Amino acid sequence: MYKNDAVSGGLDTGDNEYTNEIMFRRLPPVPMMVNTGPTETGKGYSCFQKKWSRTSKVSLLVVMALLCILLIVVGVLLSAAVVQAEKGKQSNTTIPVNELQFLRNKLDKLREITTPNPKDICPITWNRIGDSCYLFSFKQENWLNAVASCNKQQSKLLILTGKEEMESLRPLMNGKAFWIGLMKFLSIWMWLDGTTLTYSNWSPNEPNNNHGNEFCVEMKPEDWNDLNCDMKMNYICKK
Repeated sequence: MYKNDAVSGGLDTGDNEYTNEIMFRRLPPVPMMVNTGPTETGKGYSCFQKKWSRTSKVSLLVVMALLCILLIVVGVLLSAAVVQAEKGKQSNTTIPVNELQFLRNKLDKLREITTPNPKDICPITWNRIGDSCYLFSFKQENWLNAVASCNKQQSKLLILTGKEEMESLRPLMNGKAFWIGLMKFLSIWMWLDGTTLTYSNWSPNEPNNNHGNEFCVEMKPEDWNDLNCDMKMNYICKK
């Protein structure tokens, strides 16, 4: 009676152990979960990750190879450009040189126009008249010393070329007399450069060779006079 009542549901709930045993036997078995490792989804993600890593490495190698090739090509092109430029410079050398020479010639001509010739520049204290420079020295010397003083200054005691030159010098003489580079040699009047006298401006009754020893010439503002060479006079240098 007790067993039948338990089967039909009229069991005494007080007997828990017996009831639990019956209920446990009647429940269907619960399948046990076995840890078989990563799921299929996990396996798929892992495989994709591995495949992507390999692909990335290959892609990186390809990119690096392409960059290397690109660098080589650029280097070759640059080298070719440099060589071509050098050839261009060599082939066009004559044009710049000609142009440079042309500019130099123009510059030289401009300098000739704007820069005075050293011969055209008179030293300080000298006077420029025409194409010559004149020094009116008021330090009195005898004729030979006057010649030596002019020579030291790369000039000569005045050698006159004509009346026009004498007239141009007159305003600078201040009314004084000066030695000039004219002397008598074997009764012949000659200039220091060896030329004979062609133009003269002697005073009346001159040259008179007073006392037989007047072999040199002084130039006064109006005319000339023969004089003893040992006399001390002002002198004019010319260059």
